[in-house]
Amino acid sequence: MKKIREISGNIFFSAAVLCLGWYCITETDEVSAAVSSGAERCIDIIIPSLYAMLAVSAAFVRSGLAGCMPSFIRKSAGRILGMKGNSFPIFIFSQIAGYPAGAGMLMTEYRSGRLSKRSTELLMGVCFGAGPAFIFGCISSQLYGSPGAGRMILISAVSANVISAFGISFLLRREQELCSERLPLSFSGGMLTGSAAAGGRAAAGVCFMVMMFSVLSAMLRDIGAAGAAAAAISHLTGYDEEMSRLLFDAFLDVTAVSRLTPGNYAVLPAVSALVSFGGICVIMQIASISDGELSMLPMVVIRAAAACLSSGICRLIMPFFLEGEAVAASAGFHAYRASSPVPSVMLMLMTIMLLSGSEGRNMKKFSE
Repeated sequence: MKKIREISGNIFFSAAVLCLGWYCITETDEVSAAVSSGAERCIDIIIPSLYAMLAVSAAFVRSGLAGCMPSFIRKSAGRILGMKGNSFPIFIFSQIAGYPAGAGMLMTEYRSGRLSKRSTELLMGVCFGAGPAFIFGCISSQLYGSPGAGRMILISAVSANVISAFGISFLLRREQELCSERLPLSFSGGMLTGSAAAGGRAAAGVCFMVMMFSVLSAMLRDIGAAGAAAAAISHLTGYDEEMSRLLFDAFLDVTAVSRLTPGNYAVLPAVSALVSFGGICVIMQIASISDGELSMLPMVVIRAAAACLSSGICRLIMPFFLEGEAVAASAGFHAYRASSPVPSVMLMLMTIMLLSGSEGRNMKKFSE
């Protein structure tokens, strides 16, 4: 049965890649527009909101800070949530670090022999968050012009993750801690440079995936699949077809939420669910980080449950926030956008130079 699933999956992905390749060859204008749209979102949203946190998260693990949490907190987390070793510090930090950061930190622990495979697969589902930089920079300011919507989404997403962590705690308690040894604190120029390079590498990977999924969304629109999905969403939710199409695009790539109609609070629970789920693009990014070493099924199931929880929590707390938001909206809507793409472009160019220099030094050491 497992062999049949693997063969079926290979056939499906091969067919999808061939279709996407054919679309890129035959529909060059649409592909060019889609890539430009994806690149614009990377420059305006991804790099300003995620790059710094990706670099900091790498430094968080490499410096040994993840192991500096007091032992009584670790023991309490182990008893209550079943999280052992550095799992609880990573869980806390991942709520503010951005989507790929939690997965990257967990894979570092797993590859170092400090986490079991099963624990890592389960923790991937809860060490997962958009982070305040993305929520406030992309959604709150661009769609609603005030921080209240961002606070609602952040509270809903973090609460859903905490509830999900309690839900999987009985499974985590069954897993043994493989290694209790803590990394010594280490702050050096090499560690900081390596962390900055790792953040740049991760940000570049995210941007490439966003542009690829932008092309995929365009292809699905042209062949009618996006329209069929939008009609199904419209039937289930009552949203109009255009809103449903934009929500489907955001289901594929969560950065597409920036294209929703500004100021529409009726769609906020759906946005909260999408931000909590992360979208297919984010799941593919995390799958690439794991490099086939882990099963993504537990994470997908946990994220689907967390999305439902996040939407429900958002609906519950909206009445407590909306009165103040109405006052803010009446004062005027001001959406933030990056004033110039130059800083983001220069940041990526400098990161490429840094990576090139690091690879050159590694090659020189290897040849010696």
